[in-house]
Amino acid sequence: MIYWIAFQGFLRYNLRADRVHLRHDIQNSPAKIYSKTTVAKDGHSEVITDILTQIEVKELYLNPNLSLETCANTLNISPSHLSKIINAQPHQNFSELINEYRVRYATELLKNPEFNHYTILSIGLESGFNSKSTFYTAFKKLITLTPVAYKKKHQVH
Repeated sequence: MIYWIAFQGFLRYNLRADRVHLRHDIQNSPAKIYSKTTVAKDGHSEVITDILTQIEVKELYLNPNLSLETCANTLNISPSHLSKIINAQPHQNFSELINEYRVRYATELLKNPEFNHYTILSIGLESGFNSKSTFYTAFKKLITLTPVAYKKKHQVH
């Protein structure tokens, strides 16, 4: 039992150190990692475009504790109004929208050779996901590949 506890502590310490270094490298990267204009669907009103722009500019999707309420408060609108606006879009709710931002952000990190030495889990957590399983599920749903397969496919040899 003591060995297991020590092993888990060591893994979490390494993951934390990896995320600290990754966050530092992202902030010091000369190129903007991700621009979200691709999520906006054709025919959106100015309201949804403004909301998407604010979510992108403020990088709200990187907050792993982001909820509809906190997002609405940050955007200075009511949660029910924000929900209605997002739900009016075809096949998308708040969680799917935020996960789409997070997955797109993660894909940019996975493709960028500057971040090859970081674990996929660190990249997923730094992209705003709370767990490996949530990250893998959302990634596979949107990209149709696992993060590992995506990274292998886009690695520069």
